[in-house]
Amino acid sequence: MDSASNPGEQVPSLRRDDRLAILMISGVCMVIGVITALAAQKLPRFAMSNDVGPAAFPTFYSAILIALSVLLAVQTWRAPVLAANLSGDRTKPDYLAVVLSFAISVGYAVGIEMIGFLPATFVALIVLMLLLGRRDFILTILLAACLSGAIYMLFSWLLLVPLPTGSLFE
Repeated sequence: MDSASNPGEQVPSLRRDDRLAILMISGVCMVIGVITALAAQKLPRFAMSNDVGPAAFPTFYSAILIALSVLLAVQTWRAPVLAANLSGDRTKPDYLAVVLSFAISVGYAVGIEMIGFLPATFVALIVLMLLLGRRDFILTILLAACLSGAIYMLFSWLLLVPLPTGSLFE
């Protein structure tokens, strides 16, 4: 239904830089989906005809990721672009938080190999929660401990997936 046919209906509008950012994110997600689908096709096939094989789930999820990324790109492209905001009420993006989040993620990946899953996850969760604005330090530590422990128990005890212990503790 076109918005011109129903004057009371509001059409979501985007700023030019927001539109560009969403289109870039959509493009990155499409590329990730295509790479995942191609990598999944290289997984070994099973001889049993009734078994879906290891490539089924990555292919399925990458197809969903590609479809949703295309849908997001089309909706973003069709959304009207707002005129320049002259009122000055726009908040400045916090690029430092984005860069720090990325650095924390890289540090977490390195930390898992060095000190193991449980301590690296605990520290990364605390730092990320504080970066995102959580101010109650005691509750942050409790949440990080509970989440780290729950994830560890889920994977190690219930799913029997071995998690890294770290090279410092071997």
